Amino acid sequence: MMDVIALAMFAVIPVMAWSIYIVKYRGQYALHRKAQLSLGGLLLATVTLFEVDVRLHGWRQNAEASPYYTTWLNPVLYVHLAFADNGTGMSPEHLSRLTEPFFTTKSSGLGLGLSICRRIIEAHGGTIAYDSTLNTGTIVTIRLQCSSNSLE
Repeated sequence: MMDVIALAMFAVIPVMAWSIYIVKYRGQYALHRKAQLSLGGLLLATVTLFEVDVRLHGWRQNAEASPYYTTWLNPVLYVHLAFADNGTGMSPEHLSRLTEPFFTTKSSGLGLGLSICRRIIEAHGGTIAYDSTLNTGTIVTIRLQCSSNSLE
């Protein structure tokens, strides 16, 4: 099944190039739309097949055979998630109390959401940081360490 998945993933590239060509040089938007929808369906089917294959045949025995399964890089690899908005931002006073339990600026809020998020992230060895400027917006950055132990 992995052969079908690999073939489908590589088939996307020439079909995508053809789709871009027909819209850019021939102006065939309807055909381009159909090609893009077909690619979306193909990618959905491919990801579903991959998930079924992993669940049926497992992933650990395939991963353990790889020289990259346990590597010296695991402790230094991180996933960074950044969420940004262009809202009203927060004052330094609010920013310093942001993850404090029961702190809220909302009339109907409990003030537990970010506190719980911070504890979950830190329990997994990660960090969460906030950067906010009044009348500009806020950026929340989450950093989680990649390791083979987190896959169990």
